[in-house]
Amino acid sequence: MKDSIRFTLVLSALFFLSPGFEAWAKTKTFVREYTYNASEADSKLSARAMALIQIKELLFEELGTYVRSTFTMCAVETESAFKEMSISELASMCAGVTQTKILEETWNGEIYYLKAKISVEEDDLKRHLKEMEKNRNELDKMAMLKRKADSAIAEIEQLKKELRLAASMREKSRLEKLYLERTSRYTSSEWFKRNWAWEHEQVDQQQPKMEVVFVLDATGSMGGMIANAKDKIWSIASSLAQAEPAPHLSFGLVAFRDIRDAYVTKQVSLTSDIDQFYYKLMAIKAAGGGDTPESVNQALAEAVFDFQWDDDPGTYRSIFLVGDSPPHMNYNDVKYQKSCAAAVKKDIIINTIQCGSNVATARIWTEIADFTNGEHLKLTAAGSGYAVTTPYDLELKKLARELDQGRMYHGTEKQRRAGNAKKDVSDRIYKEANAEESAKRAIYNVTTKSGKGNFLGENELINDIMEGEVELEDVAEESLPASLQALPAENRGKVVQAKVKQRKKLENRIAELDLKRDEYLREQMAGDKTAVDSSFNSQIFHTLKRQTSKKKFRSANAPKF
Repeated sequence: MKDSIRFTLVLSALFFLSPGFEAWAKTKTFVREYTYNASEADSKLSARAMALIQIKELLFEELGTYVRSTFTMCAVETESAFKEMSISELASMCAGVTQTKILEETWNGEIYYLKAKISVEEDDLKRHLKEMEKNRNELDKMAMLKRKADSAIAEIEQLKKELRLAASMREKSRLEKLYLERTSRYTSSEWFKRNWAWEHEQVDQQQPKMEVVFVLDATGSMGGMIANAKDKIWSIASSLAQAEPAPHLSFGLVAFRDIRDAYVTKQVSLTSDIDQFYYKLMAIKAAGGGDTPESVNQALAEAVFDFQWDDDPGTYRSIFLVGDSPPHMNYNDVKYQKSCAAAVKKDIIINTIQCGSNVATARIWTEIADFTNGEHLKLTAAGSGYAVTTPYDLELKKLARELDQGRMYHGTEKQRRAGNAKKDVSDRIYKEANAEESAKRAIYNVTTKSGKGNFLGENELINDIMEGEVELEDVAEESLPASLQALPAENRGKVVQAKVKQRKKLENRIAELDLKRDEYLREQMAGDKTAVDSSFNSQIFHTLKRQTSKKKFRSANAPKF
């Protein structure tokens, strides 16, 4: 009650104003910078959260000081109450009429830099303060939220102190999880959101991202698991791409064996070209190995340190470590503990998938998952595969082939060459993939936003015309696809319009068959719930669903098969 009385006294005082109030400029803006030096416990997200908290306080200090200095008091007792209110409380009364914008932010793994501004309109502020004066319930609520916020910040600071004194890796891991959870909770709290209505133009305009890298044991014992991964990649892509908001989806791969094998690691860089990723995954064969430990440390380090992970705080980043053998700990490489610590800082979750029942693997896989807030999943050596061929798969494969062949690329010679290279890759996929996988690829490419990007690439002429981005007559002769350049100018329009019509027809038929295929699969899987729920596809999907929800994605209710 004391807090609410203090708010009320001040708000009443604010309207015994000097003539100077009317002389305010229409908009007042404050700009501040803050550099947060991350501790060992901080991830990128927690470092950002702490930087946001600090720069908010700096901006609110300026805003509150400005509000206080602009008003004059009419009575000593009111002025005294006014002076008792903190600068932060004064500024918080402006919540709802202030506009806050991040102007710049950078993160280099150790330092988080923020530059932000806060603006307030004179007339809006006057109206808002009058409304606040009349609303005692709102004042009480603000006082309560402020107390909760102060308590949360105190808990965060205490956790930082405890982390510095942690005696064991297990205790440190527990405290780090708690620290990350508390900082995330604070920045999503009602107090923070009310007083800090973020506007970040660059982030908000971008399609949110999901990045997933598979670190896959490619030794001889993993043949069944590798085959299963190849079979399920399009289902996983389609399941993820159904999330809301629709994500920009990228996959990457580190296949590993051991130092005495044909290779130690093979990489496929993170790419949104899932066709390219899938084609390279198809080339991975299980061979080598023979002893129990493998080059797990090397592969995991490459995934964490070598890959160009997106650094946007809203991006979901994950590694799936898949294998049946523990790492060699006597090699001169980066050990998994160091990779895990770096992954936490980069906000990369490492999920571990254990094939088989090796006790040492189970212990280390669990440790890695626990340290990075991931999950430890167990599958059979064959990968817990679950597959159903539908009556629609062969037709979908044929339709996908027609859709692929109908693409035409325009632009510079380099751009047209890149487009034709995409067509070559899809041609190879058609020849090597089975009907089931080709069907799932067609569905992904037609029914999801990420799939459309995968299918089209850049400068695809038919789509650009359908979307109204270009007119055929405006494309220079030398920028046209070779097949159109070879035609008389008067015939080109007819060819393009025929392809537009064909594209629409193919896409509609694929979408129609997708619905029929889903219905067929539901009927087939209804009596096999245990096998479905324990499958590689389901376990991956539900793990990703739980984790991406923390990044504000809303996933589909069930995976695609």
